[in-house]
Amino acid sequence: MRLWTHQRERQGLGQVWVHGEAAPADAPRLRHAALQACAAAGATPLLTRCAGAGWSPEDAPLSAYHGPDATAAVCIQAVRGGTCTDDGTVRRWRTPDGSLEATALTADDAGAACEAIATRLGWSSVQRTWWWLDDILGGYAEFNRVRSQHFAAAGLIRPDGGRTLPASTGIGLRPHGGRVRLEALAVPGCAPLPLDLTARQAAASTYGSSFARAVVTPTPTGPLLLISGTAAIDRAGATLHHGDAAAQARETVACLRAVLAAAGLPESAIVGGLAYAVDATAEAAWRAAAPDWPVPVVRAVVCRPDLLVECELAVA
Repeated sequence: MRLWTHQRERQGLGQVWVHGEAAPADAPRLRHAALQACAAAGATPLLTRCAGAGWSPEDAPLSAYHGPDATAAVCIQAVRGGTCTDDGTVRRWRTPDGSLEATALTADDAGAACEAIATRLGWSSVQRTWWWLDDILGGYAEFNRVRSQHFAAAGLIRPDGGRTLPASTGIGLRPHGGRVRLEALAVPGCAPLPLDLTARQAAASTYGSSFARAVVTPTPTGPLLLISGTAAIDRAGATLHHGDAAAQARETVACLRAVLAAAGLPESAIVGGLAYAVDATAEAAWRAAAPDWPVPVVRAVVCRPDLLVECELAVA
């Protein structure tokens, strides 16, 4: 079992990121250790995620397609100070310097999930989303169409071609109780500040995906760079290194480093993330290529059949 904890403080306020991975049999112990780390820091969880094998519906909203031989992972973003509330729909962290809001919901389709976010948070302030889809390969094109349609209705995609989109990850993991689960992080009154162009990749919207490569998010403890799920895709949106998990893993790391460089941030500022590998070979390739970042790995289906690994990061 591995557990990483990072903290950031500012004027009596704090944010704590806890990430960990373990064998499926150790999933309950991992969950307990992660929650204990939050408690030891005096922090209240704002966003929580358990992914991979070994979890029960009581532990987390996600279970994966893969079998019991893969990894269990936990990712928690917690907060300290200010006022935390949870009305059963939205968790809110209010401070004198601003606030964060988070929600997670399960729906039968992407359209219903988008409508629920519009009601709960309002799309204009959403900084980051995580989409967990039970059949990402069979329905990714339709998912993109529906998401873009709702973003246009919300004003995130404008008639003049301008876009103000959140960062995002879309992964094939089966949610409990529905076909789609959507998590969202919002900053009330603040639109996301997208970072779309890097030395290795162009905006995802150029090849039909409605998300920002990364966003800079204002938080009460300072800005947070949220990097979308990133894979071995070139500037035109084409998959690189077909069938070569090792080369795709190295390219993914290079693409993530290019986002960090574009934002002017060092790798030492990474506070967490999550990597996805389609099988044991891809997982081994990712572990061989990845630097020593606080990033657990789970088995999952990536959005294209020719993509073998993907990784997202949070940088403070």
